[in-house]
Amino acid sequence: MGSFYSHTFPYHLKSIPCIIISEDFTPPTMKILYGIAGEGLGHATRSEVIIRHLLANGHEIRIITSGKAFDFLSKRFPEIIKKIEGFSLNIEENKLNIQKSITGTLLTIPKKLGTNTPAFLSPFKKFKPDIVISDFESFTYLYAKVHRKPIIAIDNIHTVNRCKIDYPKKFRKLFLFSKTIISSKLPACNQYLLSSFFNPEPKRKNTQIVPPIIRPEILSAIPEKQDHILVYLSGKAYPSLINILKNISENFIVYGFNKNDKEKNIQFREFSSETFIEDLRTAKAVISTSGYSLISESIFLKKPFFAIPLLNQFEQILNAHYLKKLGFGQYHLEITEGHLKNFLKKCPKYENALSKYKQNENKELFKKLEEILKKLSK
Repeated sequence: MGSFYSHTFPYHLKSIPCIIISEDFTPPTMKILYGIAGEGLGHATRSEVIIRHLLANGHEIRIITSGKAFDFLSKRFPEIIKKIEGFSLNIEENKLNIQKSITGTLLTIPKKLGTNTPAFLSPFKKFKPDIVISDFESFTYLYAKVHRKPIIAIDNIHTVNRCKIDYPKKFRKLFLFSKTIISSKLPACNQYLLSSFFNPEPKRKNTQIVPPIIRPEILSAIPEKQDHILVYLSGKAYPSLINILKNISENFIVYGFNKNDKEKNIQFREFSSETFIEDLRTAKAVISTSGYSLISESIFLKKPFFAIPLLNQFEQILNAHYLKKLGFGQYHLEITEGHLKNFLKKCPKYENALSKYKQNENKELFKKLEEILKKLSK
């Protein structure tokens, strides 16, 4: 544990914060099965923060996940993680293909149940978890229900169906569809601990809101404002992007084109976590899709954000909508030279709004999680 928090990164950091355990809380030692959705890395990076906190509090953990999340977490927790076959979304260029995503999921359920059932049974015969935590992962949820174990859902996605939210009314059909899917994913958990940068009001019981879950590398980064704008977009999805950037008198660092190269005012970089965090820490602003994790980290570091939500992805549209509503940036369904110039002109206004955003690291999350575990342990 100590090696993680004492690790020295090559960018300018404050000292890495230690996990704070509440003085009035004596955590029960529990065996916890932790399931994490494998799609993308947002689920994995925030789950790592929670898992390290739980381990530091003396709990035993076993992790179940798939896809990119397994690749990421298996390097950090090699002895307590098990790989399963998860479900994935079908994203074509800058659009979620809803029909193919649903069809692919339905067609692979029987096969994945057959593959995953032995994966569950063998490591947990002796472990026998007391409680299950799921970050939007279905198989650990099913395990909890079959074995009548308490389950906590920790994610940001359930804000769609468990909170009062505002959204552009032209997306009402997409909202209703997304709400139905999300409601059926992990229904009737004992508690829902939902992470949100826009702090919606819960409308259902057993639902609590906490600020975004921020990884230690971001908590420790001292934000600076240098002369570049960070861009994180796929070259296949946005083929006109480079010509647009070349026509704007700013310096851009661009990820998503899988190359290290320099063209005029554009520095291309292949992805590296440490380099990316350094470029984010020192950026004037950020241009990307409206994924929850990058928006949350950019807000924490006070970076104005130009969001381009994936089409048909309601969660990204919701994130982009609140980003604009809170005055932290703007969003468009496509990127144009005019949109981008307008955004850059208004960046001082967004910086002013961001300067008022406050978050006490992850302390509120840890406090509420400890309270829930204490309650469920009884």
